[in-house]
Amino acid sequence: MLEMLAGITDPRDPRGVRHPLLAVLGVTVVATLAGAVNYRELGSVAADLPQRLLGLLDARWDRVRQRSAAPSAAPCGGC
Repeated sequence: MLEMLAGITDPRDPRGVRHPLLAVLGVTVVATLAGAVNYRELGSVAADLPQRLLGLLDARWDRVRQRSAAPSAAPCGGC
């Protein structure tokens, strides 16, 4: 699945991109399989994903918190 998702071209403007597209799509797939049906539920599931899974999904490394950061609707993770 990750190979297929990695082949998708990122249509986003590079300015302002905080998370790799693979992480956004991967987390979305995992959250949907876990039962999420809207953005709020996607964010809730994403926030609870284990660090190992976020690493496998190529999530962005947060140097301040020293952990992988799940994509979320909050512009800076709730800071």
